[in-house]
Amino acid sequence: MDRVEKLCVEKGMRMTEQRRVIARVVSNSHDHPDVEELHRRAAAVDSGISIATVYRTVRLFEEAGILSGTISATGARAMKRCPSITTITSST
Repeated sequence: MDRVEKLCVEKGMRMTEQRRVIARVVSNSHDHPDVEELHRRAAAVDSGISIATVYRTVRLFEEAGILSGTISATGARAMKRCPSITTITSST
């Protein structure tokens, strides 16, 4: 179980297989992908994951303090792990 998935379980979240995939994608990201990129990566693992599922899961992870979102200059919303759980730092 990866770090993001473990935190979700510790916070009492019900972990569906799609949430597990999204958690693994977030954990393995060395950059700060936007939701569309998270969807692209998650769908490469499980083609049944919809963009709506990614948006809902990201919002749930944000509310739990696992992810934080930022708005780029282009208006895209980039996601990153909250500092309290970040184990890999990004140079971007």
